[in-house]
Amino acid sequence: MPVLTSSLLQVRRHARPGIVTFDAQSLTPQILQAAGVPAGTPVTGVRPGCEFHRRILNNDTVLDLAEAQRNVVDAAMRLMETAPSVENIVLECTNMPPYREAVAAATGREVHDIETMILDAWRAMRNASS
Repeated sequence: MPVLTSSLLQVRRHARPGIVTFDAQSLTPQILQAAGVPAGTPVTGVRPGCEFHRRILNNDTVLDLAEAQRNVVDAAMRLMETAPSVENIVLECTNMPPYREAVAAATGREVHDIETMILDAWRAMRNASS
């Protein structure tokens, strides 16, 4: 059984990856290297203090979902502005999967997260046992 602890573990499997995260400063070069993320992979975080950032950081029980979606999409668009060659976006934060489709629609890129990684692993194990 594989242990899947972070969506960062899938970054190296995707062509020209970029990462959208909760806090870009927290993804140090050491963390990225330990997860096998290719050197130079661009990383962008949501804006500090935005709805998504503030509510998650404070462990609030209320979140404006539409505004949070705008916050995550904004981070993805900033990633694309600074790194237009990105072909695949990996959402590092486990709170971001609900915004996967909106990010894909806004950027025109394939978007991956912890859910897609788990489903891919499940399919691989299922196919291996068939």
